[in-house]
Amino acid sequence: MRTAVVDAHIAESTPATEVKSPSTLLRGRAVLATLFLSGFMLFGGGLYYFVLLVPVLTDTFHWSRAATGGLVSSFWLAAPIALLGGALLHSFGPRTMLAAGVIIEATCLLAFSGTSSLSVMYALRALMGLGKVLYAVTIPILVARWFRHRFALGCAVAWSGWHVGGLVLSWLGGVLLEHYSWRTTSVAVAAGMFVVGLVPALLIIPRDRKVVLQGSRGKGTPEAANSNFGIYRQLFTSAFFWVIAGGTVCCWFVYSGTLAHQAALVEEGGVTARSASWALGSTAAFAALGTLGLGWLAERWSLAAVGILEHALLATGVVGLLVFAHSGSSAALVLHVVCFGAAIGGCDIFWTTLLKHRVGETAFSYGYGVWYFFVVITLLIAPIVSGHLYDLTGSYTTAVLVLLAAAVAAGVIGLAACRGLASAEFKHGFSHGR
Repeated sequence: MRTAVVDAHIAESTPATEVKSPSTLLRGRAVLATLFLSGFMLFGGGLYYFVLLVPVLTDTFHWSRAATGGLVSSFWLAAPIALLGGALLHSFGPRTMLAAGVIIEATCLLAFSGTSSLSVMYALRALMGLGKVLYAVTIPILVARWFRHRFALGCAVAWSGWHVGGLVLSWLGGVLLEHYSWRTTSVAVAAGMFVVGLVPALLIIPRDRKVVLQGSRGKGTPEAANSNFGIYRQLFTSAFFWVIAGGTVCCWFVYSGTLAHQAALVEEGGVTARSASWALGSTAAFAALGTLGLGWLAERWSLAAVGILEHALLATGVVGLLVFAHSGSSAALVLHVVCFGAAIGGCDIFWTTLLKHRVGETAFSYGYGVWYFFVVITLLIAPIVSGHLYDLTGSYTTAVLVLLAAAVAAGVIGLAACRGLASAEFKHGFSHGR
């Protein structure tokens, strides 16, 4: 039997009325802008820029492509920290977590620019991933606080910064690397993280430690301080949470497995490296549009309808890549870039909003941290699995067919998880919905 303490912490009380005074609304928009800027630098500089460094480091130090490519994947080694995201947020607050994440990632990038040791580079990349995780778990929590009734759209604006950062910094990083050394360019990107990613956040985000809405129980209540274990236990013993986790793994397997090998597969289809780079940059651009578009639709459509659209785009994007691989059709490549880009931009919107509805607002900070762990682990493993399928068959066809099956599975699971979402049974969070 659940204890009254856990039920009191998890169950939603009467929904809090969102304050809509001009000053509150302005502050919320400013917080959203800082989240956009932080993501612009931490994701654009932490991932897309590093993709550009792989051939540079390979040529500079005469390391294998596998060794330098592993530097990109090691960014996700800090995944287990996400499991503690809820507890850390309640202990330190979103502002401290976000600032710590930016400082860690920027400082490690500065140190990276001064080393020539591969082992040290791997350690620094793992620490950069820790910074990324600490920052990432704050986003939906801050959005839920300031935009309770526009949660999906608020998250869309914040997350679009990641993809815009990828678009801009993949281009800007390439320009800087053409004219300056990789060490100088890395210093410049790290400085951007401090100036663009950190300073606005310190000026705008409140110092308090609130991670739930007014009217919900939070850190200030005695029972909240003692119920971390109970909340984690309920998450891991809730059947619907594992359904969401399974759909998430399928969705992000397609996301990461396809994106990691996109350039190689496109080049294998007979186009130039420059065209492959164009495809990657364009994918990031459509991801930004997809994030905003599906966030806007999520405020107007049912979540089930958004999920159908999201996974239809994902599957269509994979089909486009498969057709291009066999025919070299430019139209198929464009179809892939547009649909796949929009889908990877929208996947966070659908799955995070679904999670928030299921676990309720008070437990969302805990649930999101655990959910994000599955995302990061999948980002780490999927490129390896896809690459292994290529090595076994000598072709990307088998790998792409597996990715297509995963996209369909994600859509089916997501639709199943949406069933009954509007009913009173699920209205008050997961302690009432098991």
